[in-house]
Amino acid sequence: MQTRYVVDTTILVSWLLDPNKLTGRIVKSLELELHTPYQSVSELWKHRDDWSKKRPGLDLPAFTDSIGHYVSVEMVERGSKEMNEAHSVMGKIDSDDAEFVALAIKIDAPIWSHDKHFLEQTRVKVVTSQEILKQSFEMPSLWQALHQEFH
Repeated sequence: MQTRYVVDTTILVSWLLDPNKLTGRIVKSLELELHTPYQSVSELWKHRDDWSKKRPGLDLPAFTDSIGHYVSVEMVERGSKEMNEAHSVMGKIDSDDAEFVALAIKIDAPIWSHDKHFLEQTRVKVVTSQEILKQSFEMPSLWQALHQEFH
């Protein structure tokens, strides 16, 4: 089973809005090596009013502070070869997602996402929470953290 993933903003939002559902449990298991570009945290702040409406009482500053405990937040250099390749891959699909593809190329990892735009490209593999759950038996500690709730 793959243990390193680039998480996109849809994963962080899913965790944010319902931390006890599958996506949140996978993140909080600390069994996977998770990475995201700084862009994802910026997107969370950009749409903070939406999250507050969907989850009253949400403490977004506390949530974003805790992200670094579970997910490595990384800079993707604008002029890097990975970023240039990602822009050519994602340009006509959704150029806002290029940083996620660039980071996936840089660290040689699939993207974990619920965003269908990523499925339109073939440069990096894309997985969903359900796919991680289905493969979790290959990693006993992750399987144990998830199986009672979701099997």
